[in-house]
Amino acid sequence: MGSRKNTIYFVSDAHFGLYPLAEERPREEAFLQFLEFVGQTGQSLILLGDLFDFWYEYRSVIPRRYIRILSALERLKREGLDIHFLVGNHDFWMGNFFQKELGIPVHQEPWETSFQGKRFFIFHGDGIAKKDRGYRMLKKILRNPVFISLYRLLHPDLAFAMAGFFSRLSRNHTPVSKEKMEILEKDYLEYAEKRFQEGYDCVVLGHTHRPLEMRRGKWTYLNTGDWMIYFTYGKFTQGHLSLEYWPKVF
Repeated sequence: MGSRKNTIYFVSDAHFGLYPLAEERPREEAFLQFLEFVGQTGQSLILLGDLFDFWYEYRSVIPRRYIRILSALERLKREGLDIHFLVGNHDFWMGNFFQKELGIPVHQEPWETSFQGKRFFIFHGDGIAKKDRGYRMLKKILRNPVFISLYRLLHPDLAFAMAGFFSRLSRNHTPVSKEKMEILEKDYLEYAEKRFQEGYDCVVLGHTHRPLEMRRGKWTYLNTGDWMIYFTYGKFTQGHLSLEYWPKVF
């Protein structure tokens, strides 16, 4: 149990549900193996959002596509693993399911906490980019209680199908060039620098799908990357935050 009390894991941007099940099954299996590893070696697991490509919470419906992952999280929580979920821009329509049924706290806003004497600022990271002014406005609309209630009128099959269609359409038509990615990473680094000036020791973000570990003296900025291309995650143990890679077996 000694190592378990000293290891915190961070992961984001798996976007399960984006592709057909047969295509996604291998990386889902890899993620379940990762969860098993975390359960054996970790004290805490921090999910930084976009674990699912779409999440909408109906009062009496659970998406069957996610059942194996949800079951694994529930078991790990029951066995004593501390788990937190920070919403992303694809799975922010969270109700009370995670908290009530799985016992997992859900954070709708950036989470400020401490591990082993280090101050952490943890956030999915959507809306940080300076060019994201339009998205920040859209975010307010999508999270409006009236809009959420209206969406609930759709049948779950239709609601998830529509969300999947628009998500894939957006990915197919908005490739990110190297130049744009460099600008994006610069915005995120500036954001992290501001948090350091506020007194945080570690800043952990996701959203960009680009794994990054950067140190500034005693400070560490880490982007968790994704579980689609890079299969990366963050690990904090004995006061040290690092970027790790899960082996691809498919």
